Amino acid sequence: MSGLVPWLNQAVLVRSRDSGVWVGTLEAWEGSSVRLSEARRIWSWRSGAGECSQIAAGGVTKGKIGPPGPVLVLGCCELHPMQPAAVEAVGRVEVWRG
Repeated sequence: MSGLVPWLNQAVLVRSRDSGVWVGTLEAWEGSSVRLSEARRIWSWRSGAGECSQIAAGGVTKGKIGPPGPVLVLGCCELHPMQPAAVEAVGRVEVWRG
């Protein structure tokens, strides 16, 4: 399915049925699994967006967002390209360490 996705090697937002919302660089997509580099899990957000497509468009300004790293996300049910302003906004949110 990777040939159908025009966002390979670009910043994307992924929503998974089982592991929540992730942002990162799309490295591969096969079936309902995606591999991301520099991925950050968005545990929760308090402002800047009401749902996933709004995060991809403009980012968030506050929330619980984990540190970056590689990840294989299983059960992908939603995928959005991230706008540059959204990437910058998410990048400014301090890493949440629990």
